[in-house]
Amino acid sequence: MKKSILIVLSIMMISVFTLSGCSNNTVAPTEEELSKDAYAFVEKLSVKDYSGAKSDHKFDIVMNLLTGKKTLQSIWEALITEYGEYYDIYGYERSKASGFDNIIVKVAFTNKCIDLKVTYKEDTLKISGLHYTTNADKPVLAGAPTIVLPDGIVEQTFSFGISNLELPAILTTPEKGDKFPVVILVHGSGPNNSDESVGNQFPFRDIAWGLAQQGIAVIRYDKRTLVYPESFTDTSTVEDETVEDAMMAAITMQTIPEIDASKIFILGHSLGGMMIPRIAELTPEAKGYIMMGAAVTPLHKLIIEQYEYIFNLDGKLSISERITLWQSKRMSNNVEELVENSKIESKDLFNISPAYWLHLQQYDMLSMLNDFAKPLLVLQGESDYQVPMRDFEMIKQALSGKDNAQTISYPGLGHLMTTAGTPPAPDDYYNELQVDQSVIDDIASFISNN
Repeated sequence: MKKSILIVLSIMMISVFTLSGCSNNTVAPTEEELSKDAYAFVEKLSVKDYSGAKSDHKFDIVMNLLTGKKTLQSIWEALITEYGEYYDIYGYERSKASGFDNIIVKVAFTNKCIDLKVTYKEDTLKISGLHYTTNADKPVLAGAPTIVLPDGIVEQTFSFGISNLELPAILTTPEKGDKFPVVILVHGSGPNNSDESVGNQFPFRDIAWGLAQQGIAVIRYDKRTLVYPESFTDTSTVEDETVEDAMMAAITMQTIPEIDASKIFILGHSLGGMMIPRIAELTPEAKGYIMMGAAVTPLHKLIIEQYEYIFNLDGKLSISERITLWQSKRMSNNVEELVENSKIESKDLFNISPAYWLHLQQYDMLSMLNDFAKPLLVLQGESDYQVPMRDFEMIKQALSGKDNAQTISYPGLGHLMTTAGTPPAPDDYYNELQVDQSVIDDIASFISNN
């Protein structure tokens, strides 16, 4: 079983696969030589020739030790899982900084474009680092398969949001009728698109289509960190990442003629589910809320648990996996010790700003649930390795005795509410599976009963 490095709950804005080292090669390659080498390296990854990517290119001492065929495979599969299938290489840029030569390869996936930076020690052709950031380019989807809507539903696109940060959105409704109840879908962490697609699974699209077939409208939208990654600064918090846009969606739904403004529901998944109590404070117009795969365990601790689980799936830890765990535990400890005016930098906090972590430190979901008064449905897959069942049990305990709350767990379902493997693994997301029908039916029943 492959151990794809995928941390869906991680809220890292750039990859943590950056590695560095040194070389004594003093022959300076030309820009053409550097770009050809970087292109060839990425092309081998794109056709899954991980052995060739390793053997046909030079690496400095540290990269050669830490970057094997399995590591390259994990990195590429994580990109596919996060951004869709590989589509094309469409250009490059060159930059120099601090004794390094960077070839930034422009790579398009079906859901997002990225800048994949191949770093060379200055004056060498030895790769000394590899990392990526998303960019604002739009993937060219010519030849992509046309999505066919199920019978009886229609979709329309529009945009909403705060000024200068408007988000593209999709409203799915039954084909006939009007004044529908509506569900607003709020993403988990990371730069998610409107389908919240991971690999070959599209949970938000499944939920939208499934509920629309039962007479319920759904709005889903591209996340702010996908559309405007540059807006996420050192002062940004989860309020900017998730909460504000959920609030704006609820306000917008009151203005849509097809929607019954008295029946607005908000469903948060993963990080979005964790933030439902805070979202509820800002959306008095909402009738009820749904938490799906919501975490109680602090995110920096979940990152470590997920790494440990994934790395141990084959029963052994490689050198690079041991190093990654050590680095991640060190960063998790930094988050734990973080205080106001701390000197700890983002690079030592999973590449996330101190402001983000400090804001989360003040958030106590369980205590907020004690006072939760509106209808609430909590859903959890029992085979979810990313948010463990213990978190679901803590939520159940916090809601114990509350007539307005209902909790349901599903044997055999994973974090995306699709069928998990045995044991559950990141590879499950490459299977073309849909959100289990029982989950959609339970959501529909909750809305109908409220």
